[in-house]
This record gives sequence, C-alpha cells and structure tokens, in this order.
Amino acid sequence: MAMTNANRPIERAGVNTFRALLERHGHVVHEVDGNNDHGEDLHVEIVENRRRTGHMVAVQVKSGRKYKRAAGYAIPLDGHQNDWKLSHVPVVGVVYDTDEGGLYWVNLTRELQYNADATWIDVRKSDLLEDDTVADFISNIISYIDNGGSHFERTRLVRVHEMEDGKFVLTNCSNNFLTDITIESIFDEYADPNLPKSWAVITCSYISDLEPFDGRTVGHRASDRTWTSYGPEIAVTGKAPNGEEFNEFFSFFP
Repeated sequence: MAMTNANRPIERAGVNTFRALLERHGHVVHEVDGNNDHGEDLHVEIVENRRRTGHMVAVQVKSGRKYKRAAGYAIPLDGHQNDWKLSHVPVVGVVYDTDEGGLYWVNLTRELQYNADATWIDVRKSDLLEDDTVADFISNIISYIDNGGSHFERTRLVRVHEMEDGKFVLTNCSNNFLTDITIESIFDEYADPNLPKSWAVITCSYISDLEPFDGRTVGHRASDRTWTSYGPEIAVTGKAPNGEEFNEFFSFFP
C-alpha cells in the first residue's frame, strides 16, 4: 500500500492551529484544496460584530523546525514572489513553531514590494499571533487594505538605504515635513566584539525634523559588505504631518 507523507501531521498542525485561532475570534476561514494550492493554504474573510467587512487575506502556513532561525523565523518564497507581490488580496505568511506551539506572521505582499529579489522573508519573533494579538493582526490587515497597500498606492514615509561606502541613509519619501524622527537598532549591544560584524551600527538616534525628500546618514556597517543570515535591522519612528505616529521596520537592505 502507498506510504503516507511523513510531514503531513506537522504541516496540518500549523494550518489547524491558525484556523482554530481565527475561527475562535469569529472570522470565516476557507481552506484551499490541496490540488489547487499555489502558495496559499487558507483564505480568511474578516468579520466585525458578526458581519463580514469585505476584507480578505490569503495565508501561507509553514510548520516545523526548518523555518526557525537564530533570531526568529523565515519563509521560503519557492517561486511565488510575483504571485504574492502582485496579489490584489494581501498574502500573509505564518510560521508555526512546533516546539513552542506559537504562530508568527508577516505580510508577504508588503515585504515583497520593498524586497522584490528576496528568496526568503524574515518573520520576527515579536510578531506573535495569539488570542491577545488577533485584534491587532486584523486591524493591521484592514489598515493595509484600506490604505491601498495591496494595490501599491501606499508608500512608506521613510526609507533606509545602504550606500556603497557602507553608510545607512534615512530618506523622507513624502512631500511633507516629518518630525520627531527616532532611529533605533533592534539590537543594542554593538560594543560586544562577539556579535557578527555585519550588523548595523547606529550613529544617529534622533532627528528633530526631516524635510521633504531630504536624506540623513544614520549609521554604518561594522565591517565592509559582510553579511550574516540576517541583515542589519533598523526601526524608524516619527510623526506624520497630521500628527499621527508611524513606525517603520527595515532589514535586508539592497
């Protein structure tokens, strides 16, 4: 008799855990038939107050230890880059940690808009999806869709570029002044000689205001063009012209 797929229980564990979580919070989850799986395991219709909102998100679930990394997780693109990047329905990647029983997520469509040549997309350990964070996850997806993110109309207010000389430059991408700009590294122990030398060194932590399309040098590499499995990771916060705070995350610079 035919042998069963030894990885199927692990794969199903992630799909089932994610589905149960979203359904527990009232959302409608449709599972994609395995014969029609082209990089999406589930489609989720978002529900508020027992009414469907019209927002939908596609989900790719990965389960098991092979997606675990030293500082988080990673999802292979496996040739789905263009499908996920060009999708009019945002595609979210979810990693199920079978050792810890946790779900971790990333907006693949959004990440690919800024990192089109990637072969893997990082998933941060801080982006845990559980009962206490489902509402934030749903709010994030709704905001992304409503702001035109899945139609490429939304752009980041700021960008971080790595120049040929190893410097990191922060640029204002908007037509307006941005204020209270703070630049932070996700890691804060660069004095430790044991840390990989490819991680970024932040030399400027605060900018009072940033003129439209202005750029400022904010840091550099500790070593010339060497990489770890993860790149430097930088968070930028500030205030938009309407006073709203924004928070952008950058990693894997081109």
